[in-house]
Amino acid sequence: MTVTRLLSTIALLMIPVVADAGSLAFYTARFDDKNSVSLSILSSSTAADSYFDFDVAIALQKADVTRAVVYTDRSHHKASVRCSAPAEVMVRGVRYPISTETDASDWKRALFRTLCDVPVS
Repeated sequence: MTVTRLLSTIALLMIPVVADAGSLAFYTARFDDKNSVSLSILSSSTAADSYFDFDVAIALQKADVTRAVVYTDRSHHKASVRCSAPAEVMVRGVRYPISTETDASDWKRALFRTLCDVPVS
């Protein structure tokens, strides 16, 4: 096992597993009409493809201005994340590079940071 895979496995153990749609979101987009769409990690595991570190399933919820959930997408959107260089998030077979230049408002960067940024105490 490489050091990166070992660290990824340790990081995986530190991520709260999302059991329902009411869990914490790793990304929320807010719109002019005051609605928001939030993405949460439903499940995460060590990646099946050793090139990546994590395989995740993502949930999507829409909330209105009062923060009441008005839509829950029942699909499990799959993504794979590579933490070491070259950092990437893969969705539907498309690889998206992640760097410090990647727009901070990009959900893929938020997913990468959630999984790959090791907390410092």
